[in-house]
Amino acid sequence: MTPTRRPRGSMKSAVTPGWRVEAENREAVKVIAQRAHKSPSEFIDALIVHTNNTLDDRGLPAWWNTEKAEELPIEPA
Repeated sequence: MTPTRRPRGSMKSAVTPGWRVEAENREAVKVIAQRAHKSPSEFIDALIVHTNNTLDDRGLPAWWNTEKAEELPIEPA
């Protein structure tokens, strides 16, 4: 099944990111987007909106752990 396309002119400020991702991750995005009947770019946009709505107090997704095991979490004064 061909993914649905966004209506022409529906994007406010479209850009093509110059990021490199693993080929298997790119393929995963394509597969998931197809299951959702969306284009990969529309799926990525929805994923970012969802992620932005679920950020923790650090401004990061809750599942993103950047603390090292040997560091103790210190609350700001």
